[in-house]
Amino acid sequence: MSAISPSGPHLARQMVAELPDDARRVIELGAGTGVFTRELIARGIRADDLMALELNEELHADPPQLFPGVHGPPGQAR
Repeated sequence: MSAISPSGPHLARQMVAELPDDARRVIELGAGTGVFTRELIARGIRADDLMALELNEELHADPPQLFPGVHGPPGQAR
């Protein structure tokens, strides 16, 4: 899925609420601005159980300190 504008916290909360209660490891495709990453962590997904992937170099260049412990692919700042 893609959007022409960034997703907001309300949409992220609604989508993350659909995760099964026993979900523990998540791969986030298209981490973008981090709105879903933030909600996943708030829902209880541990940072070290979360891999956030983003192809857009401008977006994945965000400071890694925003989400310490979140994995990304080798060589990607996340």
